Amino acid sequence: GDWVQLPGTEAGTTYQQVTDLTKLDSSKKYLVVVWRYFGQSNSDSTNGYIFAGTSASGGRAATDDNYATVTSSDVTDADLWYLNYNSNGQITMKNVSSKKYQGNSIPANSSSAYLLTIASGGNYNSYAIGTNSNAIRYSNKSKAFSFGGGTPSSEVSKTNACNITIYEQVVSTGSAGGFARLRGMTSQSASTLDGLTEDKVLAELQVDLSTNGSDVSESIAVTSDMVAWDKTFDGTTAGTYTGTVTYNNTELGKVTVTILAKTVNSIKLLTAEGSVARGAASSAETGGFIQVTYADGSTETKAVTLGMLNNDGKTMGTFENLTVTYGGKTAEGFTLTVTARAGNNYPEYPKEGAVKVSKTATGIDFQSSGIAQVELSLSGIPMNQGVDVVFVLDTSSSMQETVAGFDSNRLTILRP
Repeated sequence: GDWVQLPGTEAGTTYQQVTDLTKLDSSKKYLVVVWRYFGQSNSDSTNGYIFAGTSASGGRAATDDNYATVTSSDVTDADLWYLNYNSNGQITMKNVSSKKYQGNSIPANSSSAYLLTIASGGNYNSYAIGTNSNAIRYSNKSKAFSFGGGTPSSEVSKTNACNITIYEQVVSTGSAGGFARLRGMTSQSASTLDGLTEDKVLAELQVDLSTNGSDVSESIAVTSDMVAWDKTFDGTTAGTYTGTVTYNNTELGKVTVTILAKTVNSIKLLTAEGSVARGAASSAETGGFIQVTYADGSTETKAVTLGMLNNDGKTMGTFENLTVTYGGKTAEGFTLTVTARAGNNYPEYPKEGAVKVSKTATGIDFQSSGIAQVELSLSGIPMNQGVDVVFVLDTSSSMQETVAGFDSNRLTILRP
């Protein structure tokens, strides 16, 4: 697909609530807001009172998300504080504008750090700040801040204007956003018998990211949460499915999947016998084949897998007159031999579950030194089922040698 411009972030300032005092950073700026009837049904949540350091009266702040953030049109450095919290429940407040510390009188006028007591409470991480006997509070009558009431721990649970929330000032310079494009098989098709899943569809797609709309800086997989289908995707139901792919809230393109109705008219045994190792996966091929005739007259040869038979392959033996089922149609008379997983009964390479071992030896002045360089390589085809451990054991003649310090040879020691 074509490169699509991603939305950037706008420059601006936000105020985000602090819910953990231990996260306060003395180098950051904070807004301190007092609320009337905090957290109550009659709370004045649209009118918070900003505690300013240079005067007894401050500006106003509002919240529309349960105090998580606030907005204000008139915040200056005089309204902001550097805060430092200690584990003893104490806090210092240094005004950003005046550089004065908040002491036991308002406005802030202390030249040295003054330890105030802070208590927490309420359902929205509210606090009360003050001295050992009084808390900072706002009077709606005098329209000013003062110390009064009782200790912070006693005032924080009340509904008067002693309930404080603290907000970190977050300044964003904005970002350009970059570019993205959808790449891969955006048009796919399958039949109702192929068992196509959403995961298989998305595995054929990826999103390329770029800073300049030309050079790819990163490629990411398309996941299900990035796709909105026009109807629930079902690879076994005929129809056309259209998925809209989005990234960073931006539409990148669409993927269209057509599931064709393919009905099996009949099946016929071409090879009526086969074998699998005991415990093989349902997808394991038996060596038998069927001819499939579809309703449109077309034919196709399919391998008979264990999953098509009415036998689970878990018991050794020869089982005759089994039923092969495919596409809702059946054929009788298949013979399956289930062998032990040993010796020559393992599947041949490169079939599923097969293992191939190669061993070469090169003499290094072998006649005089008796030394040879032996190279052993091993490769295998994974089974389509869980396997806990694969154990490779060398059974060559050298393993019959007695190990120094033991009365047994190498094979005896290694065998469980």
